[in-house]
Amino acid sequence: MNSWNMCLRGCLLSSWFTMFFLPLIKSQETFCPPPVEQFLKMNKKSFKATKENVVYMNEVIEEEVVRLSLRKNPYYSSPKCSVLETDNSNGYKHFGVREEYDAKTFTRKEECQVYLARTGFGEESVHLTVLVIAQVIPGLSTECQVKMSARPSFRIKFCAQEWSCAEEERE
Repeated sequence: MNSWNMCLRGCLLSSWFTMFFLPLIKSQETFCPPPVEQFLKMNKKSFKATKENVVYMNEVIEEEVVRLSLRKNPYYSSPKCSVLETDNSNGYKHFGVREEYDAKTFTRKEECQVYLARTGFGEESVHLTVLVIAQVIPGLSTECQVKMSARPSFRIKFCAQEWSCAEEERE
């Protein structure tokens, strides 16, 4: 009777373990990273898509408009940028993107720079949208639908004189 009692206890313990602990082990939740837009920085400040972002600049060829980068995070790296074409094509035709590379490793640096490539807008301001695509850091679950791109938009307002940009930025 003693051995039968021990066998019954073992079976009960085994079924109890199978019913309660095994499902917990097997149903480990897959963690998917937040969209890359949450880590986006424009000119070293967190990018907020909800407000109108305005950049003041002089209409000078090769002048930097914005620097786009990612905050340190465990999910994304090496953003790649391109200027998107708009209905009137002003942004696409007049702006360019520079991506810097590390001379030793030939890897892309963690930011890209949008610059004025051509002048002659004939307008005081222009709306610009940039496509930013980040690389996903290896090791994330393949079950995730990772949103690894963002489209920051901003308005560029050209200053009449070089000294007038500083005044307009303070307003």
